[in-house]
Amino acid sequence: MDPFVAQLARLCTEHRTRAKWVFVPTHSLGRTLGERIAREGTNWLNLRFVTPLDIALRMGAPFLVERGIDPSEAGLGPALMMRLLLDLPEPDGYFRALADQPTMAQALWSTVRDLRMAGVKSDDLKAASFELPGKHAELRALLSAYERQDCWTELPHAAWTLLQRLLIDRMPGERISPRALALPGRTVPRRLAASTIEQVAPERATNPLAFLMTPATLKGSPYTPSIELFHAGGREAEIGEVFRRILIAGVPLDDVEIACASDAHVALVWEKALRHDWAVTLAPGIAAAQTRPGRALIGLCDWIETDFAASHFRRLLQSGDLGVEAEDEGFSAGQAARLLARAEAGWGRATYGLALGRLRRDYETRAADPDESDEDRADARAKADLTARVLAWITGLVRSIPEPATDLHQPSAISHDGRVPLQTVVEAAIAFVGHTTARKSALDHRAASALVDYVAELRALGSFSCPLPGALRFIRERVQSLHVAPERPRPGHLYACTLADAGYSGRPHVFVAGLEEGRVFPSAAEDAVLLDSERAAISPLLRSSTDRIDEAVYAALGRLAVSGKTSVTFSYSSQDTREFRETYASWLMLQVFRAQQADAGLSYEEMKAALGEPKSVVSAERNAASSSGGWWLRSVLGSGSEGEEAVGAAFGGVALGRKAAHARASEKFTEFDGYVPDAGAVLDPCADGTTLSVTELEKAADCPFRFFLKRGLGIRPVDERERDKDVWLDPLTRGTELHDLYALFLRRCREAGRRPDEKQDGAWLKGAVQARLTELQREMPAATMEILERESKDFLADVELFLEAECASSASTPIAFEVSFGRPLESEEIEPLARPETVEIDLGKGLTFRIAGRMDRIDKVGAASFEVVDYKTGGFWRDDWNGTFNGGRRLQHALYGLAAVELLRSKYKKPRVTAGVYYFSSHKGRQERVRIDAPGQAAIARVLGDLRELIVQGGFVHTPAKDNCKFCDYAAACGDDVHEQADAKLQDSRLAANRRLAAHV
Repeated sequence: MDPFVAQLARLCTEHRTRAKWVFVPTHSLGRTLGERIAREGTNWLNLRFVTPLDIALRMGAPFLVERGIDPSEAGLGPALMMRLLLDLPEPDGYFRALADQPTMAQALWSTVRDLRMAGVKSDDLKAASFELPGKHAELRALLSAYERQDCWTELPHAAWTLLQRLLIDRMPGERISPRALALPGRTVPRRLAASTIEQVAPERATNPLAFLMTPATLKGSPYTPSIELFHAGGREAEIGEVFRRILIAGVPLDDVEIACASDAHVALVWEKALRHDWAVTLAPGIAAAQTRPGRALIGLCDWIETDFAASHFRRLLQSGDLGVEAEDEGFSAGQAARLLARAEAGWGRATYGLALGRLRRDYETRAADPDESDEDRADARAKADLTARVLAWITGLVRSIPEPATDLHQPSAISHDGRVPLQTVVEAAIAFVGHTTARKSALDHRAASALVDYVAELRALGSFSCPLPGALRFIRERVQSLHVAPERPRPGHLYACTLADAGYSGRPHVFVAGLEEGRVFPSAAEDAVLLDSERAAISPLLRSSTDRIDEAVYAALGRLAVSGKTSVTFSYSSQDTREFRETYASWLMLQVFRAQQADAGLSYEEMKAALGEPKSVVSAERNAASSSGGWWLRSVLGSGSEGEEAVGAAFGGVALGRKAAHARASEKFTEFDGYVPDAGAVLDPCADGTTLSVTELEKAADCPFRFFLKRGLGIRPVDERERDKDVWLDPLTRGTELHDLYALFLRRCREAGRRPDEKQDGAWLKGAVQARLTELQREMPAATMEILERESKDFLADVELFLEAECASSASTPIAFEVSFGRPLESEEIEPLARPETVEIDLGKGLTFRIAGRMDRIDKVGAASFEVVDYKTGGFWRDDWNGTFNGGRRLQHALYGLAAVELLRSKYKKPRVTAGVYYFSSHKGRQERVRIDAPGQAAIARVLGDLRELIVQGGFVHTPAKDNCKFCDYAAACGDDVHEQADAKLQDSRLAANRRLAAHV
């Protein structure tokens, strides 16, 4: 029994023709109460539900219009706080320095609103009330700036504040005090003590939950509703059990209310209802950030903040949140994502024009190549057109985002403040939501419409400029603070609400979910802006952290006391399945258990024991399952091998998966571990027409399984190119650029017919480095100037170190650089030794390898003696360079030595390569050189023979060394225990070649 609803029904009956005004926090709540009264048989004619804001607008509108003041849009407060905060002087600011924090604006708005609702003005803030002078000065300035704004905002949906109470008290007509149940054992909170609520003594028979704080008083007293409790192994399992209980009870959906302690549980109810095709309404609605348009807009902000990283944009295209359709744009989102991957775009505004432009030109070149077939040329033309359309679309999207303003005196320079007009960002966000986001459900359409309106409210902030990240925070705050599709209870619909709204619908069956410690009530932490001591010194009407908890507890107990006429079921999750940790029941759950048992002395341990096994996503009884999948799963669980065989017979993939798991756990090398003898002939490195790079052969020895995935199955990892904002040039890019500059420098010396000279080459080389770094900065800008300057300095230092070492060296003469073979020559190829044909290496006894690659450098050390030099631009660890072959993982010096002899024959008689040199040219490598004498052909044949046998026999086992997988792009294809499993299988007779290969030191 709810005394307030009964009071309203009595007023409607006794005063049918009189106007009756009821003040409620929201219109939705008023409609819910009115419909409940009507369902219970009372005509609510002349009963009007109004909010204080309705009356304030009606009373204040003439005054506001006369002074030209427009009310601000609802919920604009945090954005307004952000603008006012950013307008404050930054030096020595207390809050201004924290403007980058995502929740700072909301915290400030909450405090300013509390001050305003308590009637506190900026002049009322005295320095003596504050712990720190800086906080006082800045908060006073912020409140003063707010008071000067020609706008005002909505009253909060909370307990009536001083201003609301003054407004209500001055209303004409008869004032009727609302009735509410008294809560035995609980005192009225401090700030509510002065309210005119009429306390009604609860009855044990009809309102047992009013006695939660005095559970012993329920002993021996029969009551309705019934009180039930359970716990579950995760939130999903908890909501699943709620749905199963609804099914078992066989009650109509519109007889059920689910009161949730958190927004996460509301979202789970919505998802579960969609899955089961149950009609549902949600009192708080769904967070806009959970809808496709909301996710897309957040994704746009993320993309911009990553400096337009192509990897992030590709994932956004693949997410399904962008409404890119072939009918509208001429391409699909998937096609655009694949083109970006193929173009190898990086980050920065310019990267898309450069990368996609280069890809389009490649396609156009192929389309004009007379040596290509008509079909291939047509395909290339189509791909060039597709690339052009994608480039135009992405370019338009990038251009819609404003760049920081430029200095008028230096047009090419970014201004010192780096600000952008907020309204330009707002219009770009609105256009993006309106034209680019996906709409695949009615909720998506409602979300898009609401987001457009909600973001458009930022127009009220006027002509205001701020740094681009700050402007994006305005957009994020709009998305993250918006809930869409809030609904009151509807006939035929399940109803989910928050704990604060529990019981208003009057539904007989109520489930209270999510009663975990730390989720039900606010934390004891003090306000982020004003400490409790400061609040008390400013005004007794300001709420402290203790007041906040007391009021929340009192409100929740009051709502539970009048909830559920037939049954109320309480639950919590004992496991957080996402963070893999145990969770615990709230004290409220324990009090419910004590009330159910009418024993105030029961403990958490006794409650947990009484609740038994936590409920699972699988029902305890198959007839209680809420889906066909749940029914089948419960039927199989506990049936042992008989059930496994039944499932395996029906689903062959499951049976095969179980067989694979058993095989991998054994010591036998099987097809489930990489034993594929049928692939041997296909992947034979000596087969006619097969060309391999030396790196591929080294990788095959390093991890045969990875070699099979790449060469055998043709699997390629997606190049995410995820940007590290603390790094400009990743190791691969840095190494490639150093290689190219080394070659450019040494070719200059070769053409001049002289050795490197610091006086002749120093300035030129420094200019070449600076030019290339400038071009790289344009293609993929560094995150900050500090990073750009630091890495540019380090890069130049490595080049200067290389120059110094080359000028000091006289033992050899560099003659060839970046010598390509077995690959199509580029039009600007200038290396005389380079050739497009592969190099064939015949080691005898059928061991003939055709290899392709690129040698960093060939040095002449004698009349017909040479060394092959391989640059290493990373660090040097001596222990990694022991031995000659390293189990087949170090073949470059051997095979490049043989290949170099073949290439040198075009210019030299009887050339001979005496050694391979691994040259660690940078500061990090300490200029170390590892020189390995050219191994004999017989030794090379033994190593490559074992490697070939491994491949031909199909022994594609995982590497047993975990360190080999540290930077592997194929790690996602392997399980957690692959290294231990591989090590256990190495003694299998099928892996004899693998063991021999590993023994080649």
